[in-house]
Amino acid sequence: MSVQGPRQIPRTFKSEPKLTPPIREVGRKKKPTLSLDTATKRFRDVVPKQKGTKTEDKLARDVVKSHEDLVKMTVVEESYRSPLPLPPVPTDPHPTLVSVEDVQERLLDCTVAAHAAGKRISEAGKLGRVVQDIADAFMARKADLIQHIRTSKAPSLASPSTATTTKPLTPVTPNTIPLTQSLTTLHKSVCALTYQLHYYKTHTLPLPGTKKRKLFLLYIDMCEAWRDLMIQLTLSIAQNSSDAASSATGNVAKLAVATGAPDWQDLTIDDAQKLFLQGDKYLLGFGVLRSYDIAFKRYMAAAKFGLPEAINMLGLMFEHGLGRPKDMAAAIKWYQQSANKAHPESLANMARIHETGKGVPTDPKTAYELYLLAAEAGHLDAMCSLGNLLETGSGCTKNAAEAVRWYRVAAEQDCPRAQNALGSAYYRGIGVAKDYGEAVVWYRRAAECGDPNAHNNLGICYEEGLGVAKDVVMAKTLYKLAAEARHPSGVNNLGYLCMTENNFMEAIRLFHLALSLGSVDAAYNLGILYETGCRDGEGAVLNPDWEMASRYYKEAADKNSIKAQLRLANLLTTAPPPLQSYTKAVHYLTIAATSTHEGNPEAQNMLGEMVELGLGTAESGPDHATAAKWYRRAMRQGHARATFNLAALFEAGVGVGRDVEKALRLYEEAELRGSPHARERIQALKELGLVHQ
Repeated sequence: MSVQGPRQIPRTFKSEPKLTPPIREVGRKKKPTLSLDTATKRFRDVVPKQKGTKTEDKLARDVVKSHEDLVKMTVVEESYRSPLPLPPVPTDPHPTLVSVEDVQERLLDCTVAAHAAGKRISEAGKLGRVVQDIADAFMARKADLIQHIRTSKAPSLASPSTATTTKPLTPVTPNTIPLTQSLTTLHKSVCALTYQLHYYKTHTLPLPGTKKRKLFLLYIDMCEAWRDLMIQLTLSIAQNSSDAASSATGNVAKLAVATGAPDWQDLTIDDAQKLFLQGDKYLLGFGVLRSYDIAFKRYMAAAKFGLPEAINMLGLMFEHGLGRPKDMAAAIKWYQQSANKAHPESLANMARIHETGKGVPTDPKTAYELYLLAAEAGHLDAMCSLGNLLETGSGCTKNAAEAVRWYRVAAEQDCPRAQNALGSAYYRGIGVAKDYGEAVVWYRRAAECGDPNAHNNLGICYEEGLGVAKDVVMAKTLYKLAAEARHPSGVNNLGYLCMTENNFMEAIRLFHLALSLGSVDAAYNLGILYETGCRDGEGAVLNPDWEMASRYYKEAADKNSIKAQLRLANLLTTAPPPLQSYTKAVHYLTIAATSTHEGNPEAQNMLGEMVELGLGTAESGPDHATAAKWYRRAMRQGHARATFNLAALFEAGVGVGRDVEKALRLYEEAELRGSPHARERIQALKELGLVHQ
């Protein structure tokens, strides 16, 4: 019976047919007459030919029959060929090794299967990224795998030229069973996904959500199998390195027994490298109990060969007191030995020591020269430090453009510190034109690498709406990420957002935490809360306490916080005795007014007013000339109140020569800058006829 309208597969055929695995006969297998290619072609071609002639039931039977042929041929064909040309499970002491081509072939299978799966399910973009991660993981470990196979084939790690009567040196035998099993598991998961893709290959058959989910689950299985293979590879390499280093150590011991002392000339640089790797293993506790003492001994043994990496690690252990008491003199000695061999890490360490003056006098010029050598050798962290010196002009001629160039070189090699520094250059407009959008790009790249500084800086951009749309929720999320890494500014900024939300208890907790981590702004914010007090809907959370406020302001002011110095000076001049102290106020205002070449204009104006009134100036009394000097410095930076105060001095003729015309011009300038009292004085001068109309 013909069916009107579009034809559909009957619901009774919607479920997948149950397959029975073929029974394999003992002896030689005979290939079926129907080939896999023929079955596949039949299954592909049967549906497009259905228009206009076949009934619904006949069409369904043809489709299912063709599908069964395809499935049977797939299973039978797989039984005639080995899933993967892998070696048998090794039983002899020298098993056959897994080749790099085996892993590369499985990667190709994964990529092809994932590409096909991405066409049939909506998560194609996500799958593509995962496939790219798989490919990157393989390429990152391919060299390690080749080296692992090459070193595993070596019969021994050392061949002493001097004959001894001791036992033969221990050969290294890798264990390839986990690798073989992992490759087989990966192959099975790829075959399962490929089978389902063949089953759903025709585009005329519907593909409901359940089958899409099934494809996605099979894809996840394949990815997990690949990750397991990478883990097994890493463990195998680590085990091989451990065995190799143990063998090298054993060889040294055997030579010591035979000759009375290790004959270092009989060992090779490869043995030194293996000893160095074993030192890393004990230093990090990878696969063994962490032991700084054993790590130190391994590094010392490798250093006897002149291996610069091992010599540098000895300096590091002496500097931080790992395995040995802290000894900066010894650390510098080892760093210098390694730096003499042009080892980039040691050059950077020596530069850092000269920059910070740790164990030696501070020498920015030498630090710059060493950072330059390390940066030219490709050391990314040295590029960042070199850029910082160029940006500040410490030890070299200030050159912000050159600093940005070094930041960019390191940032393009995915160095998070450099990416954050480059973003800050764009944010502040140092060395490049100010560009908040470009700053956000680099902050985001560094944040994606987990850099807490970038999390904090990107949060500031979102909070202030610079380079991105303002989003306080996103800013808070980024501050939380920075706070989880115990970033002082991130914790403080998170507390500030809590304060703006009237969540004062949480804000106080976060400010105290940030203060313990070294945040100067946290001390300033605590000072504000204690100075003004804070209340929520249920009452007072914190009552005003000017003495506590002055303590927190002083803590921040002593760490060169200009805004804290200003608040503290204001508090010291307005608070009642015994807290009031004009002398201390003048002291902190002087620091703020001269903190930079130009100085802080607000501090300069406040200092001018204190000097003009004779407050905090011992017994010298008012000093109008000095006050005029401070007013001028603040006026040059556009300070409205300082401009008004200087005009008043010219009007009265105190500290400066009386000049009403100049006073009028200054009043007019002060009015343009926003002074609320300038208009009143201008009108008074004109009404009195003291100036020409």
